[in-house]
Amino acid sequence: MYAGFTWKVHDATSTSSKDNSIFRMDWSPPVRPGRSPTIAKAYARVKRIFTHTMFPGGPATIFVQGDWYKDEGVCAVAGTQLVSFYPAHPFNRDSKFIPLNECYQQPVALWPHDPLKEMDADDPKKTFFDVIDRNQEQACADD
Repeated sequence: MYAGFTWKVHDATSTSSKDNSIFRMDWSPPVRPGRSPTIAKAYARVKRIFTHTMFPGGPATIFVQGDWYKDEGVCAVAGTQLVSFYPAHPFNRDSKFIPLNECYQQPVALWPHDPLKEMDADDPKKTFFDVIDRNQEQACADD
């Protein structure tokens, strides 16, 4: 349980109608010389959840390891964020473990971009997912 939600690894949600295994985090990609830093959204499906303490009896931090998705832009019809699984994502290579308290507090949902299988087989968007993210609505409501 974290921030009012029970987070689960993806394998534990395969028989459930609720998948609380997708999370969102904002991060700053490496900056090229002469460029300004940017904030990017990152989405992942939880592979592992565990706690870590720096010393016996010390405070525990919850960490997650995930399979990360690449930002593919915005859907022209629905206006939702599009993502695709991306094994070469920097977090899949370099930063495998993320403190859960650095992620948004609500899980997000991934919906197949082509749920009715109407796209051509060679269309790259066939493997994309639409992100259904309630975190923005909550941030706006708090203002």
